[in-house]
Amino acid sequence: MDIYCRIATPPRHCPQPPAAPRNSGIVLFSPLWHSRFHQCARHDESACRRSDSCLETTGVVMADRIEAETQHLRNVASELDEVAGEVNGILSSVAAASSAHWGKWGNDDFGQKFAGGDNGYEKSDANLQAVVKSRSGLMSSYSSGLRDAAQKLEDMDHGNAGTFKS
Repeated sequence: MDIYCRIATPPRHCPQPPAAPRNSGIVLFSPLWHSRFHQCARHDESACRRSDSCLETTGVVMADRIEAETQHLRNVASELDEVAGEVNGILSSVAAASSAHWGKWGNDDFGQKFAGGDNGYEKSDANLQAVVKSRSGLMSSYSSGLRDAAQKLEDMDHGNAGTFKS
């Protein structure tokens, strides 16, 4: 769901804000449009800070309709789980290959320079594996959040539908 921000009543000397597409979700009338997208050459920013005359707002207004396909949310959640599983599989392969060849660089000066220190292979390998594992966890977290959101939306929809039954 996209959120579009625009000023409710821009001053006469300012251009119109970009219009939000129909059925885009929530339309939020706020000074955000003014501060982020204002391109008016004649506009006096300092006067605007002193006065709210050019920041007329009407608050939060709902669009014509909001749509959320809960099955699509669940499908995306399943796809994220699959990707997280694939990333974990790749990470396991990399870890196995890394441990199978661990220490092959030797203990001489060249080997110590390659493996040791803050920028050495040993720390880089550990950091890389930690980052990849965290991304996999992030995808799993998103997946869980999408499933929870789908369930809450369905529960809310069923609850609201119950109020219309006679």
